[in-house]
Amino acid sequence: MEAEHTNFGNRPDKCFVYFVGNAVNFSVSILRAAQNEFSEVTFRRAASLAALNELPIDESSNILAIIVDESLFGDFMHTMSELRSVHPNTVLAVAYRSPDAVRAQLTEQMCGTSLYNVSFLPMNIHFDSWLSILHLILGGDGYVSREVLMPPPEPSSDQTLNTYAPPSKSEEATVKGNLTKREIEVLSNVAAGKQNKLIAHELDLSEHTIKLHIHHVIAKLGVCNRTEAAAWFFQHRHLLDKSFRK
Repeated sequence: MEAEHTNFGNRPDKCFVYFVGNAVNFSVSILRAAQNEFSEVTFRRAASLAALNELPIDESSNILAIIVDESLFGDFMHTMSELRSVHPNTVLAVAYRSPDAVRAQLTEQMCGTSLYNVSFLPMNIHFDSWLSILHLILGGDGYVSREVLMPPPEPSSDQTLNTYAPPSKSEEATVKGNLTKREIEVLSNVAAGKQNKLIAHELDLSEHTIKLHIHHVIAKLGVCNRTEAAAWFFQHRHLLDKSFRK
């Protein structure tokens, strides 16, 4: 993927993305990888949310996104109103490795605090998937995985933990048969964070046709929007034939 695939709207020429947390969870390697993918954005790390208050005004006013580590989730929730006041146009997200911990924090900390437009960035997934989700988040589409919102199913008494069960032929056929090859091709581009105009150009189709394909995909999958459709793609792409992928 190339950085121009993400549309940052009318942002200033120089904008910043801050990962907030310790140097172990947000290592130099992570910052470099993000920087290589989004060359027009400067990625930095802050040890705490309070450290953001000490930034120069020209930098503080040009923050594209603040991505907070799950270990600081409590502080994040308590300062949510202040963050939205100081950074009204900034994307807010929580980076996590343990969905169970995030769900527990949500249950404990929510208490009427609005999480509208807050994204959740998984950190323990394949690198290409991580970059695709980061594209969605920084592009303003947002991302929330089902694993954050829904508790994991309880294993039955006769199940052995950590045992992988390959998908059945019927399950695989259902997933493949639900979408056409072209719809899967469009969906894979949506999941990569590309905007309709770019998808239309790459597939040599009109933007109107791309919108129709996305509408059909959303209807067939029973999801609410393109972000949830992208999440579905990440969760089921191992069932899709390689020939369907872009």
